[in-house]
Amino acid sequence: MKRLAVATAVVMACGGGGGGGHGKPGDGGGGDAAPSHTVLLNMFQPPDFIAYHTGDGPWQTPTFGSNGYELVVANDYVVLVVCDNAGSGTAFDAEEYGFTFDGDGSAIFAECLEPAIPGAGSGLPITVTGTMAQAGSVQLGGGGATSGSAAWTYSAATVAGVHDVFALDGSGNAVFDKAIDFEPGSDATVSGPAIDTAAQGAPLVTQPLTILNLGADAVLVSSDVVSTDGANIAVGSVPSVVTLPLSELGGDDLQFISVDTDGSPYLRHAEALTIGAELPPTTYSLLDPFATTSFDVSSAGATASWVTLPAATGSVALGLSSTAGNQGIEATTSYLAARGLTSLAFDASAPGYLDAWTVDPTHADLELVEIVTDPATGIEYASSAPSPTPLVARPRARSRARILANHGATSITSRTASARPPR
Repeated sequence: MKRLAVATAVVMACGGGGGGGHGKPGDGGGGDAAPSHTVLLNMFQPPDFIAYHTGDGPWQTPTFGSNGYELVVANDYVVLVVCDNAGSGTAFDAEEYGFTFDGDGSAIFAECLEPAIPGAGSGLPITVTGTMAQAGSVQLGGGGATSGSAAWTYSAATVAGVHDVFALDGSGNAVFDKAIDFEPGSDATVSGPAIDTAAQGAPLVTQPLTILNLGADAVLVSSDVVSTDGANIAVGSVPSVVTLPLSELGGDDLQFISVDTDGSPYLRHAEALTIGAELPPTTYSLLDPFATTSFDVSSAGATASWVTLPAATGSVALGLSSTAGNQGIEATTSYLAARGLTSLAFDASAPGYLDAWTVDPTHADLELVEIVTDPATGIEYASSAPSPTPLVARPRARSRARILANHGATSITSRTASARPPR
């Protein structure tokens, strides 16, 4: 194990909006060396707010170029991004990231999450209706329907545009119709395809999994497919995974395989991605429980501390989630080392950062997660520390964004999409 001086991750419940300075995120390291390196920042969607600072210097707004945001840094630096969803779904997601040029290179990824339904088109609210010959379920553009009776009519609420349709019957036969354009006519009801899994479908494939270091923990395995947008294939409580046959997948289609374990109070997670005809991995080696941690929660802020990290740790993330929104900070181990391994604080002092983008830690779910990526398989592993509050599903969303970025994706729905300008 790599020994660290007691390190602390902090998300402060402080408002912002004023001042050009910021609180120092750690003791030592960084300094005020002259910025001399250009870093390219890529995101899946442009944020509503973005700022960064290098070392202990002032907040700046990055330049947007043809390939993404350009940051000029010395070595260690912090990027702050906010997606403000105007009260839709999660009202906001404010995420702060700590990197170094020496350790993390000249191209990085950061993300804030929006509840937008994937796809492309006008985005007007619509209802898609169609028929399915067998009892089963239909997923379409973030909506769906289920029936225990054959020869039924499905109805799915979504937005106008291009979506995939995933249908599954009770015998494990699936239909995956991709990139169908659903645009409304004179009203908001749009006809969907007639589905017959006996005539059009293909049987799902079940593969047993080897899950190392599982112990006596309960396990949940799920699989999802993403083309234009995503659908869940299956969820099960046994160590096996159910996926679409490779014959049903195009070269750019994605399948995610997730392994979640519950060994209360410790939660662990593994996430794998396959593209096109890649076979999904069948062996997963879970991290040990993240045990050397403690939390200190008050109205002034939430602090999570740890003593040791696995030698292979890539980053550590602390998040606060509530019905109001999300606030989080993730730091790579190179950033922690450059800053002296003492503390990280969510710094809301960037000019333009709003008080509304703040989570009250006394009314939030807290998570502290160590993250390791296996370079041989690309599987991302995470281990959550025992939390004083119930954990929510943010780690999976963030891990999928990271995995896509590691595979060179520039868009959740298209791996060839160019970077988009700020809005």
